[in-house]
Amino acid sequence: MSPNPPAEIRLAYSRAASLVAIAHGEQYRWAHTALEQAGFTKRDDGSYSTPGPDVRAATAKLLPLAHRHHATVDVSPRPFLGDIADRIAAQLPGT
Repeated sequence: MSPNPPAEIRLAYSRAASLVAIAHGEQYRWAHTALEQAGFTKRDDGSYSTPGPDVRAATAKLLPLAHRHHATVDVSPRPFLGDIADRIAAQLPGT
């Protein structure tokens, strides 16, 4: 596969959702399709969360579907950025 695959899925651990998937790349729609077929749930922010508490089963189902849709899957070494943003926002004054 090329150094910049047309569709990519980045997985990140989240306190709120256990595992969050973010699709990107020129053909990100292929990654969206793989995530939806694997049972991931689309969130309000455009990311996806695992279909249940079993992260291992969710990723095992996702990997062959991602491959079929020409999407690569990688795991972020960092926690989900949305969790960090929520913690920062909670410290700000106002609503």
